[in-house]
Amino acid sequence: MKTYKTFMGEAYRHPQYYKTSKNTPLKKIADRYFKTGDKLYDVDWVRGEYHIMASVKDLERIKEHNWSRKHSRIGPQEYEKLYQDIKENGIKLPVQVFLYQYEGRAKLGEGNHRLAIAKELGIKKIPTVFVFWKGDKPKDEDIEYGSELDNMLAKKKFEKEMEDNDKEMEKLFKELGIKW
Repeated sequence: MKTYKTFMGEAYRHPQYYKTSKNTPLKKIADRYFKTGDKLYDVDWVRGEYHIMASVKDLERIKEHNWSRKHSRIGPQEYEKLYQDIKENGIKLPVQVFLYQYEGRAKLGEGNHRLAIAKELGIKKIPTVFVFWKGDKPKDEDIEYGSELDNMLAKKKFEKEMEDNDKEMEKLFKELGIKW
């Protein structure tokens, strides 16, 4: 564990990237991220790579939607098609769990239909990837050049400048007798 000193003399730990076993419990990864900011190395999830095999039971606790064969946003034909594909080939595209550090919250963001079908088929574990999200409330250490906050402030400043320019142009056009 690396610890650094700030110029104010307060110690802080720089978040680390790490690898883990495919059998690591979801809660262990979430707790470590919430506590330290440590993240798993990225994986190519589009090609089927995943971080862990999460238990259906754990994913059920954080699911976003309660989809089922009768209640689904994709419709009965698409649901049946996905059901048959998973039954024959297993789950090829991992589900995505979003970890929100600021809120200390985990959510199944993508894969609610796959989770419902896995449960229906009696599958116990599902390939899972994590999306690590620091949060929406900026802290001093989050503010840096090119940050979302800087972009938001720059946009507001630009909008104010444009509004001021419009007022000046309208005044000038009026003086010249040109309809604005």
